[in-house]
Amino acid sequence: AVPLPDPLRPSVRVAFGDGPPLELLVDTGAPFTVLDARAARRAGVARYGDVPLYADPPWLPAGEREVAVADRVALGALTLPAMALWVQDGLGAALGEADGLLGLDVLRHLLLDVDAPAGELRFHAPDAFEPRGARPDATLRDFGGRHRVRVPGAVAGVGEGSFIVDTGATLAAAVDAPGMRTAYPRRDATPVPRAFSERPGAVDHAVRLRGLRLGPYPFPATEAWARYEVRDRFDGRGLGLVGMGTLRFFRVVVDARAGEVHLWESDAYRVLRRYGVEIGEEEGRVVLRRVERGPLSAARLRGGEVLRAIEGLPVRDAAQARRLLLGVRGGRVHLRVGLPWGEAEVVAASR
Repeated sequence: AVPLPDPLRPSVRVAFGDGPPLELLVDTGAPFTVLDARAARRAGVARYGDVPLYADPPWLPAGEREVAVADRVALGALTLPAMALWVQDGLGAALGEADGLLGLDVLRHLLLDVDAPAGELRFHAPDAFEPRGARPDATLRDFGGRHRVRVPGAVAGVGEGSFIVDTGATLAAAVDAPGMRTAYPRRDATPVPRAFSERPGAVDHAVRLRGLRLGPYPFPATEAWARYEVRDRFDGRGLGLVGMGTLRFFRVVVDARAGEVHLWESDAYRVLRRYGVEIGEEEGRVVLRRVERGPLSAARLRGGEVLRAIEGLPVRDAAQARRLLLGVRGGRVHLRVGLPWGEAEVVAASR
């Protein structure tokens, strides 16, 4: 297992041949593995010398990509045979601390296990995978071919369809279905210039979806991106994509070769569904990060409050707070919260 310090950005150190390992962002939304050219030279990955291909991906800089060959690909104890990769100049500046993207061309040879609730990232040989503990709570199938992994879902007001599973996206969702024009008019959305795009006027739009469903799992109102132009669609089918902003509520095992995604619910998801609230930690304090319509919003909590006690028991950390909330029996839950002007006792309904 690899520690996952940032649940929104799963990354892993990958060795190519005998060179030093590179830090790659694990990106199931990327059809191919792409390395920054400087990082590839550092790792000893040799360019093949073929004709470059011009690429203009959704959220990365456009530019020429060249084919390179790695003698082997090693992820921890797993070693894959030689394979072709893409190399692009200037990619590192767009990825922050990452040296490239680990895409589906590599990930389809193994099982990716992103366990954001446990803070771990794992890779399994396909024939040796045994889930720890209980069987998955849900297995979703919507085979997208060699270059996509899709799952069924729905967007409130738009309808049902499929989402690309994109562990490389930090956002909750990006929706490009035609129904967005009427369900969430562009006049009500906030335009955001698209980073790295060479096309003048290329923008995404920030919207608040009234609801989102991933397989059998509904979510309340969700902040997302919208794309309204046909030419901006991700691949011309489905609803769009779901990123780690949604996937972090589950342990997610992606079997790209079989076109399956296995999900295990987390306490964080159960608390969101039962109370309409997300709990996190900031500067050593347990806080209500967001409060959607539900029992706690009815009790006039709006988010940002510090959670001091639940049913009279002091709150130590976010994980314990979730367990306490889920353990409440009966119709009411008693909370003590910290406010800018002091503390308050709150009684809220329990679903």
